[in-house]
Amino acid sequence: MLSLLKRSAWAWGPALLAALAFSAALPGGFLMIDDDWLVSENPWVLQASWEDIRHILDPLTTRLEFGKGYLPLRDLSYSLDAWIWRSGQALLGLGWSLSLVCHLTQTVLYALDAFLVAVLVTRLTGRRAWAFLAGAVFALHPIHAEAVCWISSRKDLLGTAFVLASALAWRGHWVAGGLRQVLLY
Repeated sequence: MLSLLKRSAWAWGPALLAALAFSAALPGGFLMIDDDWLVSENPWVLQASWEDIRHILDPLTTRLEFGKGYLPLRDLSYSLDAWIWRSGQALLGLGWSLSLVCHLTQTVLYALDAFLVAVLVTRLTGRRAWAFLAGAVFALHPIHAEAVCWISSRKDLLGTAFVLASALAWRGHWVAGGLRQVLLY
């Protein structure tokens, strides 16, 4: 992973563009469409005790608090945001709001997605200039605004990151040999 970051240092350009483009959303609050019952008023997310985490991970418990959907990675990421928010207040005395932490996570995830797009295009084409352009178009395209600015759309950002990482692993599998090929598979 560290070698990927070193070899792809130029791909941080699209990631930086993504972060700058959506930095205006950072001070935004929660939208009272889904953000309130999914994050800001959800006791399973806000407290994040071991019992709450077990509830989030258990597919057989009631899912009414989470929109009747089983999306444990999304819900755990909200719990992590709440933990960071509580820790920032208690340990560091930061006056950050929970919505700021959530928006910051959204922006970082989107920047990661733009980075992965640029790296994947490089691996597929071998051309860094084309990959930078593809990553920049991805980073600045307005169709992603909802996924980045609406906290309840975090599943889209997480899903994109895993699809792109899987595509990179698939590409690595086909060009690798021996044990590395088996591990990437």
